[in-house]
Amino acid sequence: MAAPKLENFGNAEALVVSCLDVDDFEEASRSLLELKKVDKKLAGNVALRILRGRIGDVFYHALAFEVLYSLSMQDAVAYIESDGCTESAYVLGAMMDVVTEDAGALTGRDEILKAVSALKRVLEVRTREDDRSLAMKKARFEDAYR
Repeated sequence: MAAPKLENFGNAEALVVSCLDVDDFEEASRSLLELKKVDKKLAGNVALRILRGRIGDVFYHALAFEVLYSLSMQDAVAYIESDGCTESAYVLGAMMDVVTEDAGALTGRDEILKAVSALKRVLEVRTREDDRSLAMKKARFEDAYR
């Protein structure tokens, strides 16, 4: 991967600040998506910081997970394993959605199978209340990975 251009460094720094110092969730979301275009590695690190630091609301966390999963599946799987059991039902639903979308791309992609396995372990220990709120997403996920 090529290094980011020098003119992008100032922009990337401003985007990071906007992502981590959230005054406006719409602006922060746009900044995270723009950072993903400008500097993928930095965007993955910022997405993980958002998740681990519980920065913002559940909608912002879901976006951060989607960004992390698209940029660093290894880090996304590690996050599922470490925090999936305590993550909000909304974010868990987003996790299932992005992994379910990859059901047709399994050939040669062991990291997707690791994500599936991690999510299955998380789903085994989640509460009945989660089961009701996530029933449709869980059914699609389970159908995709039988």
